[in-house]
Amino acid sequence: MLLRKSPTSRRLSSDEILTRLKKILLVLKYVNSKDLFMEAHKAHLMRRLILETSADNELEEFMVEKLRASFFYANDEFAGFVF
Repeated sequence: MLLRKSPTSRRLSSDEILTRLKKILLVLKYVNSKDLFMEAHKAHLMRRLILETSADNELEEFMVEKLRASFFYANDEFAGFVF
């Protein structure tokens, strides 16, 4: 919802969305099934990019970089994923 063009993303500023994304990343540190999250995020990201429904490409890039650095750095599939 935050990264897709939606009423929620239109109502919030980029700084507010960035703050919420950082909170999401904090919560994800405690998730055991990070691989499932990665698959879902990757599928939704591809869909947003193909359909051009991404609210902000810079925020998309931020999220990918933070996920790569935080969770999936050792995972070859995500490390090879190019934004």
